[in-house]
Amino acid sequence: MIEEFPSPTQLILLEAKKRGIVFKKLIPRKICILEYKGHEESFFHQCSSKNSFLAKPICSDKSLTKHFLSEAGISVPAGKSFNHMDQKEANQFFLSLNKKCVIKPAGTNLGRGISTGVVTDDDFVKAWNKAKVYQCDILIEEQFKDAEEYRIFASSEKVLAVCRRTPAGVVGDGEKTIRELIKEANKTRKKSHAYIKEIKIDYQLKNYLNRSGLNLDSIPSKDTRVQLVGTSNIATGGESEDFTEKIHPSVAKIAVRAVQAVPGLVYAGLDFMTKDIAKENTGSDYVILEMNESPCLSVHHFPFIGEPRDIAKEIINITFPETKGLPNH
Repeated sequence: MIEEFPSPTQLILLEAKKRGIVFKKLIPRKICILEYKGHEESFFHQCSSKNSFLAKPICSDKSLTKHFLSEAGISVPAGKSFNHMDQKEANQFFLSLNKKCVIKPAGTNLGRGISTGVVTDDDFVKAWNKAKVYQCDILIEEQFKDAEEYRIFASSEKVLAVCRRTPAGVVGDGEKTIRELIKEANKTRKKSHAYIKEIKIDYQLKNYLNRSGLNLDSIPSKDTRVQLVGTSNIATGGESEDFTEKIHPSVAKIAVRAVQAVPGLVYAGLDFMTKDIAKENTGSDYVILEMNESPCLSVHHFPFIGEPRDIAKEIINITFPETKGLPNH
């Protein structure tokens, strides 16, 4: 039943149930077919059949996404895609950039296989080997400097929710080790909400600390925040803070244009980087890293900080617009 689906999909199914939309068929953890008075739509995770058959493959391939966004005049990171067999050519391109880079698989999500802050040849080899575990095509991009990352949920008509995503971290008290601070932070997270992920002590975290000259037994000074991983994904322990009411109108326009740039895309989650989301953004002020046609809803429904946003309701409004006026809506 509903419980067999991933948590974000459950939010959509529960909203549909409120409106009297019937679950015509449920294929556990994969596809659900919904029907309301002869109107039938299906979902694959959070991706609605309202999206065109082109939208999903474009959004699933970061190189294709960048192409369509760039063609629409939207800023994307400078970079290039390589087959995993072309490591030598990719390394030459990396060296030619002579800048801090991000290396990642061209088609994964949840932060899998991504390496940030890649500078040296040794960094490159480790990042390349990490990325190719997940996919044959690998992206090398310039890392956008001194910026914060946001997840913008937008339709082809308007922005529906925005949250700032911060990589997992702990704040020192001058006494406890990083290991002890992580243990304390996880206790707080357990009490907050089931959708907020614990910080996992794994190879990725240890490696990130080592690159910063730290380890789990290091004792950060009082009030010093120690970042623990290079990515801000909630799946890797990142924190979300609602920013929906704080964005500049120019950012909203960019986000809507981005959704419209992909043929047949009706809504998406955009990974947006900017130095200041509250000010006018043009040209080099921002980049869109990627787009997700099946975005996680938990970051908006259950933010670590700030007001919850009911995105499941918005998705059902888009997919079954005739149910917007129902009493339970």
